[in-house]
Amino acid sequence: MEKPTVAFFQSEKDQQKVAERYRKLQDPYLQLLGNPCRTGSKILQIVNANDQPSKTNLKNQKFLVWAALSDFTARLIEVGAEQGKIYKKMLKGHTGPVTSIAVVPNSGNVDSGQLVLTGSWDKTIKLWDTKSMSVVGIYEGHSDFVKSIFVPQHSEYFYSGSSDKKIIKWKLPSISNPKSSDFCPVKVFEGHRRGIEKIAISDDGAILYSAGSDASVFAWDLSTGKQVFGKMCEINGKLKAVDENKEWSLVHETNVSDIVVAEGSIWTASLDNFVCEWDAATCIKNSNFKNTTGVRSILPIPARSIIFVGLRNGTINIWDMGSGECIKEIQAHADSIESMVASGGKVYTASLDGSILTWDVEDVLKFDGFEYRPILNGMNGYTTVETNETITKGGKVETSLMTEDEDRELQELLDDLE
Repeated sequence: MEKPTVAFFQSEKDQQKVAERYRKLQDPYLQLLGNPCRTGSKILQIVNANDQPSKTNLKNQKFLVWAALSDFTARLIEVGAEQGKIYKKMLKGHTGPVTSIAVVPNSGNVDSGQLVLTGSWDKTIKLWDTKSMSVVGIYEGHSDFVKSIFVPQHSEYFYSGSSDKKIIKWKLPSISNPKSSDFCPVKVFEGHRRGIEKIAISDDGAILYSAGSDASVFAWDLSTGKQVFGKMCEINGKLKAVDENKEWSLVHETNVSDIVVAEGSIWTASLDNFVCEWDAATCIKNSNFKNTTGVRSILPIPARSIIFVGLRNGTINIWDMGSGECIKEIQAHADSIESMVASGGKVYTASLDGSILTWDVEDVLKFDGFEYRPILNGMNGYTTVETNETITKGGKVETSLMTEDEDRELQELLDDLE
């Protein structure tokens, strides 16, 4: 692997980041940790592809994810397999990096075909039929990058958030007879002062939460499309308590990078280094977890009373919800951890370093020591040894289809004024 080039205009902090990433990419132990699947492109999001179990997956005990990639594609990938990555299908048609992806619930499985939505840097959302690998339709209405897509269960609508500060409600068309009008905006939600990073919806489907780069989270009444105001507000016939005479909003010091709704709590992550748990009914902060650097992704696991936290430097922190202590650390990726999913006792993490890693939750928690560094195939976690294992082709890092300027712009957008 060639040493990275350092531009003369880079700050000392930026140069240190480049050097640390290079060190991690060269570390033979880290090349094996987490049974990596490598894509050769920056990964911006992964989602569970197994919305409905298929006979093939049950038989072979595979776990499949759809990955949104910076090379303008989305790909179906088998993760956690001994043989490494296996690309099953590829969705190709966007003219910019694919920044978000969602499987339409109850639309089928990976064997029979399913409906998948992809949002892109090209400002569009595409609806795909993965059986025919064709585009059913294209949603156009955003004037800037699409950053997040959320499809509620048992709904004929879905929602998208964009760098244009808007959330748009869209209709899912009849696949047998789609109409052009099906792909027009149904409703537009406006209120954020800067771009929207992520959106999530309450378990009862009544409230949409939007996390913005303006450091705030808003709550929207989906029955009216309005922000929730006042001390008590009626939403779908139910009273919700909020702060008196204030917008229903949660605030960080800077960009809110992720938001997850789980069992009556709203979990938020920010580049201000904090992960916060908020009571969904009162907007009161219940927990506050401070990390050493900016947070890009979170994955609460209430059944184990823990939360996985993905940091910008590629580290995973695991926090105990009850004690508020960081109980485990994993030096996992060489770059920012953008997305995480869980299934069957395992957590899968995806990074801008192009890899998806697999973690057995029980093994990680039982490991004796704060930093998780198990022995891998006879390799001691604290000893640097030579290995024939490589993570690149021809000794060089695989590059994406973006130009150098586009790649730098994407990185700057992801950093977004740290």
